[in-house]
Amino acid sequence: MKNLAVIFAVALLLLFGCFGNNGGQNGGSNGDNQTSPGGSGSGASNGDGSGASVIDVASSTIAEIIAAGVPAVCEINKTNQTGTIYERVYLKGEDFRYEEKDGENEGGREVAMVKIGNTVYAFDSESNWKSLDGCNWMGEELPEDMAIELLGEFTGLPEGSYSCVEQAPGKDPFALDGKVCTFNDIISEAMNESKEDVSNKTLGELSLMNVSVVCDLELTENSPDVPGLVSFKLYLRGRDYKIEMIENENGETKEYAMIKREDYVYSNSMSQHGGYEEALGDCYWMKEKVVGKELSDFEVELKRTETTYACALEEFGDEKLETLGKVCTFEELWERMG
Repeated sequence: MKNLAVIFAVALLLLFGCFGNNGGQNGGSNGDNQTSPGGSGSGASNGDGSGASVIDVASSTIAEIIAAGVPAVCEINKTNQTGTIYERVYLKGEDFRYEEKDGENEGGREVAMVKIGNTVYAFDSESNWKSLDGCNWMGEELPEDMAIELLGEFTGLPEGSYSCVEQAPGKDPFALDGKVCTFNDIISEAMNESKEDVSNKTLGELSLMNVSVVCDLELTENSPDVPGLVSFKLYLRGRDYKIEMIENENGETKEYAMIKREDYVYSNSMSQHGGYEEALGDCYWMKEKVVGKELSDFEVELKRTETTYACALEEFGDEKLETLGKVCTFEELWERMG
């Protein structure tokens, strides 16, 4: 049912194959291991204990069957350019289960939609959302008017284009086999998977991911010579970061670092070399307000000096981005130097 597929695609934010088709498995929309989220309404009867329907389902329209609340199943056979499409809808009041299968043979694509109240569940044997988190069904609550509109796809069918019979007792067609997920579940899973491997991300991309990352920086033979280099690392958390270089020369360990937090950069390199020790006094960090100073700029410098890096997701303590020791400004430094 073309119109139904269009409405459902909009209703579930293009959940049918929104992550692409990977020629998935034939999941079978009527599996044995099923759970039911519950249905509404029940079959109407004459009230005389016979259980007989108040209407003759076989001669009634779908609209009449829905209004009577009689559990029924309707077959809708159609053909298209690729062959026969087998359609079936189970009705129970305003709830329904719609199934569609391409061709008679096993392995054809199967899709199903179950409406219970205002919640709609989707199954697609060729969707790869199952590969993300083992999800067989996607469920989403729709606005009431949109949920009711779905029924119009069946009540609007021409008489004679379908045949209905009262559903016999037995297997519950509204049961959902396998795991049920929501659209948000799939998005979260996809985002988490994308964060697991950061090895191919640029530093600029990593800064936008809002994750904690530690990168090992490695000097090459064409990089500037740093005698006694022990460690060269980048600690990154969102747009804040610390570049840390530890040296051990002649038995003396020194740490040179630059920390960027929000709109400020803090550097301690001047406190350990450069002839400013006397003017700096007890200042350990120099604070400077910056515009920009993003990691993409640092990445350009790494490429220029042929310094390589390898990053991985890794949590680190807040102290890595803290400025332990006295912080001074360059204005204070210039005043001291007079």
